Amino acid sequence: MSTRAASPTIATGLSLRNNSLNFLRVFGALLVIVSHSPHVTGLGEHPNIGTMELGVIPVTYFFVISGFLITGSRYKLNGPRFTARRLARIFPGWWLAVVITGLGLSAIAGHERGGWNLHRALLYIVRNLLFLPGQGGLGSTLHGSGDPSTWNGSVWTIPVELMCYFTIGCFLAVPYFRHRLKTWSIVACVLTIAVGEYIAQSNPEPGFLYLLAFFAAGVFLYAWQDRIPLNGRFALGALAITAVCFQVHQIVFLATIPYAYLILWFGANAPQWMKNVGTKNDFSYGIYLYAWPVQQVLVAYHLQDHGLWVFNIVAMVCSFALAMV
Repeated sequence: MSTRAASPTIATGLSLRNNSLNFLRVFGALLVIVSHSPHVTGLGEHPNIGTMELGVIPVTYFFVISGFLITGSRYKLNGPRFTARRLARIFPGWWLAVVITGLGLSAIAGHERGGWNLHRALLYIVRNLLFLPGQGGLGSTLHGSGDPSTWNGSVWTIPVELMCYFTIGCFLAVPYFRHRLKTWSIVACVLTIAVGEYIAQSNPEPGFLYLLAFFAAGVFLYAWQDRIPLNGRFALGALAITAVCFQVHQIVFLATIPYAYLILWFGANAPQWMKNVGTKNDFSYGIYLYAWPVQQVLVAYHLQDHGLWVFNIVAMVCSFALAMV
């Protein structure tokens, strides 16, 4: 009498060395470009899937992946090493992007529009390096843009990510919490979903609460990875729940755990060519950092007059080239 093999769990089915999570990151960063283009060019507003803005969808799964992987990293590393690696992941790339934007990309736009000088550029760089408020613009270099308020509207997520890193780093430094992550991950999910649902009833843009809730879902799946089966039937169920929740703004937070599960299932079961993407270098963060500034430069030279398809393709190519730095 034959017995059916048990489904693998997330712990046994998702290889940390052979998965498509880096592919998802790169694809998501490119999707953010497509989402921002109508807004930056002034040709329309961000496209939506259901009630979710297109660009928000990949950003939420960035935080799912971070929640899952960063929690694992904190278990493996002591506090100083964990902190050093997290800071090294965020700040060098961000600082370089700030300098390139302040001294390079904004100067290129300023050549067409005027309003750029070295003093303004250095002030822009200093304020952005320190995350000071009011750092978005630079003289009149953005005049005529669909969004003249900022040279980089994407980076609002970086302080949120740093806050998540800091929180999980401190939380798991306490043995009481470290040994009871299963319980406390449930508490974190319930709290973020409950608060998010309450705010979503009156606020169509919960903002950073989206990111906290999806990060918490990633932490939850890490904590319970040895108990949660990883199979196609669960993935189909998660897809159905996610599709319904994304259609109704008031219940979108209920999709956090099913959506997070779907992301990890895809990470384990995607075709091998997707798993080969980013095995040596992950360019997604760089693409995400440079995309909006590149789009602002392209708008300054009226590339949007050739249509959004041309605009998006050129923005992707230029952003990817800068990301390779």
